[in-house]
Amino acid sequence: MNTEKTKVMTNSIKTEIKVNGKILEYVEEYVYLGQIISHEDQMFKEIHKRIANGWRKYWAMKEIMKSKAMNIGLKKKVFNTCILPCVTYGCETWSLTQLHRKKLSTFQHAVERSMLGIKRKDKIRNTDIRRRTKLTDILIRIDQQKWRWTGHLMRSSSSSKNKWSNIVTHWYPRNGKRSRGRQYRRWEDELKLTAGPNWRRVALDRTQWKELEEAFAERHTVIRDIL
Repeated sequence: MNTEKTKVMTNSIKTEIKVNGKILEYVEEYVYLGQIISHEDQMFKEIHKRIANGWRKYWAMKEIMKSKAMNIGLKKKVFNTCILPCVTYGCETWSLTQLHRKKLSTFQHAVERSMLGIKRKDKIRNTDIRRRTKLTDILIRIDQQKWRWTGHLMRSSSSSKNKWSNIVTHWYPRNGKRSRGRQYRRWEDELKLTAGPNWRRVALDRTQWKELEEAFAERHTVIRDIL
């Protein structure tokens, strides 16, 4: 164990922990496998970090993305292969609210305007800009990856009940008292809206799960258009 890189995180009483004579440092949040782990506002911090990484990658390739000599088809390929995966990394485990989705959508619209050299004061509709760029919708990509990964997770977990991913997915805390206010959005809430309360059983049927993928990905697009 590298005590310099090992940190301790807890939501209870902090007690001194020593390893090889060195006291481990307590932290309020940390990054594990590229994702932020935190007790408070974890999703907000993760989305903010992903968007910042997306902009960093975009400006690193500004010679292509801002060039007027490059055709939009090449810019689209660069965005879909370099920037989009950077922003959606680890999205399979996200629990997104409408606010999170709006931030991600706003980021993509800002990138598209920058690619075309369009300013907000030009008052060009986002739908018209998307028709020109033909970029992959970031929210649809997130929903597709989450849906496919969930199906794979459920089918692989059915063969091995001792897998940690299976244990965490089915774990439901029953002790303690829920705090006041609206409950946090859970990872499975979106799945239930499309596949129903028995979504775990539905996921075991590969064909049926595949048929529901488009409905799951398009559902948020329809809601966004209405709002």
